[in-house]
Amino acid sequence: MDDKLHVLEKLNDAVHALTTGRGRIKGRLSSAANTFHILKQSDFPETHDFRLQFASLWNNLTAADGSGNSFVAAIEKMSEEKAALLALEILEITSQYDDFLKGKTVARDHLRGGGWQRAERAQKR
Repeated sequence: MDDKLHVLEKLNDAVHALTTGRGRIKGRLSSAANTFHILKQSDFPETHDFRLQFASLWNNLTAADGSGNSFVAAIEKMSEEKAALLALEILEITSQYDDFLKGKTVARDHLRGGGWQRAERAQKR
């Protein structure tokens, strides 16, 4: 399978977990993170800030744990509001990456405006 399509498949699996999963947002976010935890920053193209967005998302998913690796423990420690912001971030990255693969223009503030930057600001609070 083409590497770009593999990345999109993992992101779409995450969106599926977020939108069709049962339970509270933290559980769905944990399931979503589990679908793409094998992805690395280098799996994304250098253009359109995808690597930066993915690194920021992963850092936010693991920040509360302190190890930088355990997203399950970190997600349980975060607020429901932060979990919802990170879920939105997954949706935004997936949408932008899909548009990129289709050759569409990728706007940095694609869905609601600067999601990955918004998540970084939320983390600093």
